[in-house]
This record gives sequence, structure tokens and C-alpha cells, in this order.
Amino acid sequence: MPQAGDTLTPTDQPQGLIAQYERVTSSASAAGTTELGYVNMNGIPVRNGYSYKVTWLRAIPVSSASFSGSALRIRGSQSGTAVVGSTMLRGGEARTLEPASTSNGEEITFSGVWECTSSGTLSLWFGFVRTDGAGTITMFGSASAFSKFLVEEIGPTQTNSGTDL
Repeated sequence: MPQAGDTLTPTDQPQGLIAQYERVTSSASAAGTTELGYVNMNGIPVRNGYSYKVTWLRAIPVSSASFSGSALRIRGSQSGTAVVGSTMLRGGEARTLEPASTSNGEEITFSGVWECTSSGTLSLWFGFVRTDGAGTITMFGSASAFSKFLVEEIGPTQTNSGTDL
């Protein structure tokens, strides 16, 4: 793995955008506290010692009842297809509190990071769950209000360099 200050060869350079998916339809609804899947992305090539930024663009959770909370989650696995119990990415959760609406939820964009410790393939699970309230949470989607999922190789994984204050 390259260290800070190393000269990188072309094969060491971050690859940038390596996978994407666009969903243009709504999902099943989460009425209880069981996390539901929205999108799976499989077979994404990853390299040992590199970090990957995974972004969920334009998540639009909507609720049947005012002030129902939701959690949107990105999970990953390198040992098969990612599922609800797979590892959550660092930063791979966003929480919302929704007014009652069937299509006008807040548009949320958030990212998580996967720090790869062995070369192979990555599988991703994008899911959601109702966390508060009594409403039913649905991920809204249409041809004009789509969600996009991006995977970017951002560079060699770095050690922490900050100090807690």
C-alpha cells in the first residue's frame, strides 16, 4: 500500500467513478422497524489498501404520518451479496423526520466510506427503516425524481492524522 509521500505509478492512481446505478421507481414501504432493501450493487472491483466513497444521491423518503423518522443506510460486504446484517459503511447512515406526504419528502444526499483490506469485489446494500412515529416510510421515486448511487475509488487508505480536542 502506498504511504504518504510515495510516488504513485499510473496503476496506483485512484480510479475515480467505478460503478453507478439509477433507480426511477418507488420501493416497498417500511411500516415497522425492519430495515428494507432498496438497491443492491454487486461485483464492484476493489483493491486492498484503497478507500471507496459510496454516495446515495437524491434519497426521497416520504411518510404517511407527520413526524415519522427514518434511517437510510449503506451497507457493504466482500464475502457475498450484501444484506441487512452486513457492515454499515463509515458515515453510511442518514436520519430524517418527515412530514406527511406521498411525494414531497426532503431530498437527501449522503456518503459512506469503505476501507478495503483485501482485493476482490464489493457488494452494497442500500436500505431504509422507520425509526420513530407511526407512519409508513416509502422511498419515493419516478423518472424525474430518481435516486442515483455512485461508487468512487478515492485513493489509498490513510491513517488518522487528527487529534481529539
